[in-house]
Amino acid sequence: MQIYAKEFYSSFAEVDEVVKDAINALRELNIRRFDRAEFRINFMLREILNNAVEHGNGFDRTKKVVLTIRYEGSVLFFDVQDEGKGIDRNLHGINDFVLRERNRGYEVIKNFEFDVLMDGSCVEISLNLNRVK
Repeated sequence: MQIYAKEFYSSFAEVDEVVKDAINALRELNIRRFDRAEFRINFMLREILNNAVEHGNGFDRTKKVVLTIRYEGSVLFFDVQDEGKGIDRNLHGINDFVLRERNRGYEVIKNFEFDVLMDGSCVEISLNLNRVK
């Protein structure tokens, strides 16, 4: 079931508004265990959407970012797409990615029990709420 969808222009101010709106939409659904996951979801959304604005779209305010949130079973899916070239896996192997100072957010997200799939300029992040303690 789709919960939320928003297309917005690339700016950190827009990210802030979209995250607040998305969190409110999730709260209204009274999803089991959301209260335990709210902080990590808020952090993840800010991290991923800011990445799309900065690295994907290069702060180009004419380029857009799209966020879609779905809920299936006990899993929340967060799909983010920007208008950038995407991550070149040959240039950014996971070890290099983790060691770079500016990319520690990815490791924090993984430690928060999110699963992350990257495909070009699309990122799908999922969180099984049954795993949230």
